[in-house]
Amino acid sequence: MQDVNLISGYIDINGAEVFDIGCGKGIFSNFFIDKGANVFAIDKVDGVNSEVKKRDNFTFNLGDIDTLSINKKYDIIFSRNVFSFCNSSLTDILNKLKHSLNVSGVFFFTYFGDREEWGMNEKVKTLKREEIDAVLENFKYDFDIKYFAEELFEGKAMDGSIKNWHIFRIILKRK
Repeated sequence: MQDVNLISGYIDINGAEVFDIGCGKGIFSNFFIDKGANVFAIDKVDGVNSEVKKRDNFTFNLGDIDTLSINKKYDIIFSRNVFSFCNSSLTDILNKLKHSLNVSGVFFFTYFGDREEWGMNEKVKTLKREEIDAVLENFKYDFDIKYFAEELFEGKAMDGSIKNWHIFRIILKRK
């Protein structure tokens, strides 16, 4: 998977402790495990594929990042297309998670941009480019920005429908 391969350019995944937030079916967790990582995954609903659940290096818990208490440090925190659906602001999420990432650890996440089709739904948060830049500027003493891409494209949603996506794809490295 593109995102897991992108992360591997910034940290060795083999033996890494990974926190997969909003793991869904466990597709990305499975890729991390294939690369030798130990994965702790959470999601609000249990939709994880039964084959992934059987993997030795996989632990799943029902959980919500808005309310979860995190008592462990990870080498990689991974969250794709999740934070825009949280009640907490991106600033609050980053504040919460920065303490759960080891020094030199990598934090990969995506966030919906203001031209995101789902942004019409009041339950989905979006940010403009200058807003996400301002959020990241507040964390310049905690993280180095290793990768930042703004993407606009037409593609499939999880239900198979075609939609217009506007996504910020970000990799931060803990100082």
